[in-house]
Amino acid sequence: MFRVPGTRRGIATAFSSAVAGGLMAMLPSVASAQSQVCYALSDDAQRLVGVQQSGAAWNVIYNQTISGLTPESTEALFYDGMTGRFFTVDQGSPQSNPDRLGFISLSNTVFTPIGTNLGSVSSGATTVVIGGGTTNQTSGISRDSATGQVYGLTINGFLYKIDVATGQAIPNAFGPGVGYVRVRSGATNYNALDDLTFDPAGNLYITRNRSSAPFQ
Repeated sequence: MFRVPGTRRGIATAFSSAVAGGLMAMLPSVASAQSQVCYALSDDAQRLVGVQQSGAAWNVIYNQTISGLTPESTEALFYDGMTGRFFTVDQGSPQSNPDRLGFISLSNTVFTPIGTNLGSVSSGATTVVIGGGTTNQTSGISRDSATGQVYGLTINGFLYKIDVATGQAIPNAFGPGVGYVRVRSGATNYNALDDLTFDPAGNLYITRNRSSAPFQ
């Protein structure tokens, strides 16, 4: 993992008090006596599973099939403390279709789409259709709690901003004519990126999948 100033395929996670084999998220406990709960979303079984820590053990406290998701087409998940929802991205079938943002509530085992699809963003003369091809698929989404802005990341390293009210990528999000930025080190563009998250200070962290080396 490396930090950008300012999960692996098939799993998303999120932590909460009360996740996706495909996606995971973790949330702080709401009640002081309650341990953290890790949620994961399975992209092949479309099941949202929550496990809660009790001493050295982890107990399953939530295990539900989520309807409305395309099998093996979800790779990004995060729990949004501002709305109490799990946001995820359905890549659809075929996966050359644009990605579609939506949410899941623990009380509602349904994927609810927001808008038609995430659309496209342009920087200069280059336009990127979010999800328009296997390398443009969204591999991670997260909210910067310092600013409230939600970001998306594609497998091949395009970082973009999302309007969660419309379910679309935001044009000119990084300035006039700049709808995305490439994740890079110097002149080297990074590819095979798997997920992103923000720390409370607003620092962005990204995981990189290297086929011949451990995750970074």
